[in-house]
Amino acid sequence: MAKSKKCKVGKSVKEVAKLKINRCDKSPLCPAKKVCPLDAITQKRRGFLNLFADYPEIDPSKCMGCGVCVDACARGCMRPWCDLYETDRHEKQE
Repeated sequence: MAKSKKCKVGKSVKEVAKLKINRCDKSPLCPAKKVCPLDAITQKRRGFLNLFADYPEIDPSKCMGCGVCVDACARGCMRPWCDLYETDRHEKQE
C-alpha cells in the first residue's frame, strides 16, 4: 500500500489509511491505533477515568500507507485511500 500511484489526471497520489466512521465503535482500545508504527492514528479519550473515546483520527502526513492498521481492525473500519492533496502539497514544498 505504500507505493505512489498515478491517478486519471496524471498526478501522483499517496495511498494512506482512511476511517469508515459507520463501522467504528470508538473503542478506547482501538487495535489500529496500537499497531501503527508511525503513531499516525490518534484518539482523544474522555469521560470518567478516560473510559470513553472519540473516533480515531489519521494524520495523512504521518501515514506511510503500510496497511498494518487495515489488517488489525477486526470491524473493517480502516481502508486504503488515495490522497492526492497531501502528495501535491509535499511536492510543492520540495
